[in-house]
Amino acid sequence: MSPHDLPDLEERLSRPTPAVVDMMRQIPGDFIVLGAAGKMGPSLARMIKRASDDAGTSRRVIAVSRFSSPGSQEEFNAHGIETVARDLLDANAVSYLPAAANVIYMAGMKFGAIALTMSASCGRQTKAYSRVRSNCARYRNRFRM
Repeated sequence: MSPHDLPDLEERLSRPTPAVVDMMRQIPGDFIVLGAAGKMGPSLARMIKRASDDAGTSRRVIAVSRFSSPGSQEEFNAHGIETVARDLLDANAVSYLPAAANVIYMAGMKFGAIALTMSASCGRQTKAYSRVRSNCARYRNRFRM
């Protein structure tokens, strides 16, 4: 049966399977999702939160993004997911992110952004994307165990 509306679709996309719930019992530590407000980040962050709750595992799930769409930050908070508004292009801002044992990197170019690579701004876009990856790698390496 197909979803009735957007909330029904989101509920289905973020519903953890028994295997995901079991996995959350076995993985220690908090989760931080970098670039969480994109296409897949909200569903993924919510699934992590739901699976952790179902597993009886107390952990922080933290969504990091610019949250440029109105209401997107509140949507995460409504589901018990902490939010941190940061621009991942800013190395200084990234250095102040909270520590988390599990880092999920979701930042990237938006779907349909391929046209940008053919424009005059191609070099700037490629450098910006590389800077995001570099900043996030620096963050991840800070907490390697």
